[in-house]
Amino acid sequence: MENKNSKIGITAFLILILSTTEMHPVLKYIMLFVATISFIITMVQLYEENKSTRLSSKAKK
Repeated sequence: MENKNSKIGITAFLILILSTTEMHPVLKYIMLFVATISFIITMVQLYEENKSTRLSSKAKK
């Protein structure tokens, strides 16, 4: 299983690289959009995982 924190770090690094790289604007913004969507999906997955962990720990008490 891939570490979620490393996935966020890699995606954030790609967003940073894409925002500072000189390339054709259409390609740059498409790739930036895809990286941003990937970052949002990862954050939602982490939120849901954390939420379910908290609920299961409350149920055990």
